[in-house]
Amino acid sequence: MSKDRARLLDILDWARAAMKEAAGRTRADFDTDENFFLAQVKRVEVVGEAASRLTPDTCRLMP
Repeated sequence: MSKDRARLLDILDWARAAMKEAAGRTRADFDTDENFFLAQVKRVEVVGEAASRLTPDTCRLMP
């Protein structure tokens, strides 16, 4: 498996986890539940880190 493919799958997995955790939650939950907030921030951080390591070719194919 190419490194970009692995990174894209990681992005998908972490984004799905964030969406699953956020389902049924409100902005107030995000603002008041520190564990929820920190978990979501970590998920976005991992997605961003993986995205930043994609090759330019992959980024051009999937902007």
